[in-house]
Amino acid sequence: MLVDLTPYKSDQVKVRFRFESDSIFRYEGPYIDDVVIYDQTDNCGDTYSAGETYNLEVALDCYWNESLVDLYYDLDDNVSINVSTTNGWVLANETDASGSGANWGIEIYYTEGPNWKNYLVYANDTDPSYNERIEIHVDTVNPGGVNRWDAWTWPWYDEWGYFRDVDDMDYFKSVGSPASALTCKAVGAYTTKECWDSIDGNTYCYTSAENGTLTYFSSHGPTRDCRMKPELTASGGVISALSGDAWWVPDKYIDPDGAHRMMLGTSVSAPMVAGAVALYLDAYPDADPGTINYELMMNAREDEFTGDTWPDVENPYWGAGKLWLPRLPALARVPALTPVGLIALVGLLSVIAAVSIRTTVRKKRE
Repeated sequence: MLVDLTPYKSDQVKVRFRFESDSIFRYEGPYIDDVVIYDQTDNCGDTYSAGETYNLEVALDCYWNESLVDLYYDLDDNVSINVSTTNGWVLANETDASGSGANWGIEIYYTEGPNWKNYLVYANDTDPSYNERIEIHVDTVNPGGVNRWDAWTWPWYDEWGYFRDVDDMDYFKSVGSPASALTCKAVGAYTTKECWDSIDGNTYCYTSAENGTLTYFSSHGPTRDCRMKPELTASGGVISALSGDAWWVPDKYIDPDGAHRMMLGTSVSAPMVAGAVALYLDAYPDADPGTINYELMMNAREDEFTGDTWPDVENPYWGAGKLWLPRLPALARVPALTPVGLIALVGLLSVIAAVSIRTTVRKKRE
């Protein structure tokens, strides 16, 4: 799905390309596609306090008159919510709750994870004039967590509603699990091809793309606990890949050779980094994951598009910068040979030597 972000150039809204497909909504973070994020603070390090109340204004979608909001906060804190629409309201204090009437329905699902608590809130009302309000009451706060709540919604094809106050929308924290994991390296995507020739004889372009810039679907950090994500970026739009003969690929995306097709996404940029890791391990087979990660991040490049990157600053768009393979040793690594391989190598060298001697003798005779 292509989305025009022109109205949101003030960095208040983020539309996220799918990292993975799943129909389940109970996640720590925005797994689902096209997530708009709401955060009650502007700084990742700010916190809430016990006794505070926040009002999250949600507009019901214009067709189904419904919304879906995912709310997360710390496991050690206690937060209750009061969800109201034009015709009804439901209160939940860390438990499932629901209510309904002739013209409305509210369902609240509560769950807990390793270090988080979550409310998944569904609301529907035939009279959208009041829309929906989620009152968030911070009852108790304990140290040790991020002490902040974050909410996500899913404005997919104008369904599931949207946050009404654009000043409270957050452009960040759109990197979802598993990319947000401590030991997982998140990879953003940038544009390396704007146009391509197609098997149908035409040339196609993404008019909104610009070589070198971050793609519109590349998710941003930081994580809820303020860690930098992504760690790296790599080519993710547009690249040419095999499987152009897939029956479901439109001709406009198939290369003239018929064997390759055009692709874009973080699902493309992530394998770029995986390939770089494989090449690194080929050169340094004993390298541990920490070393590989450090070398790739330290060798990532900056340019006029990335600006300052890690380790100078924690860049929530580019991480350490654009993927750039580290330099290999001056002497290439010689692989270990099996007995059969050694015999083959000696035989090859013998043939080369014989050809060289014969050529030398011929030149002398001439």
